[in-house]
Amino acid sequence: MKTPRLLQYLAYPQKITGPIIEAELRDVAIGELCEIRRGWHQKQVVARAQVVGLQRERTVLSLIGNAQGLSRDVVLYPTGRALSAWVGYSVLGAVLDPTGKIVERVTPEVAAISEERGIDLAPPS
Repeated sequence: MKTPRLLQYLAYPQKITGPIIEAELRDVAIGELCEIRRGWHQKQVVARAQVVGLQRERTVLSLIGNAQGLSRDVVLYPTGRALSAWVGYSVLGAVLDPTGKIVERVTPEVAAISEERGIDLAPPS
């Protein structure tokens, strides 16, 4: 998305309506992935959201997953990356959640090389 910065801008949500979050989030781009954490000092990611719109001083994000448990106290961390998923033989026969994590295996895992690819890229050949 863009080059890393020394300072990272964080934001608290101003409005959460179902899967839509609005926040004053600077220096983000459409398609950028943001991590949602319980507080600015916490490392655990509780949800993710993707930037889908930019208004005057507000950024509109679409929540990936469930909004249950989110509040005005959560903090949005821009990642500078687009939505991506790990692809390869290792995910064949697996059920993935909206963030690309394996939640269930239908077949045994195959040991193979996999790579992280952007969701909007052309399929591998």
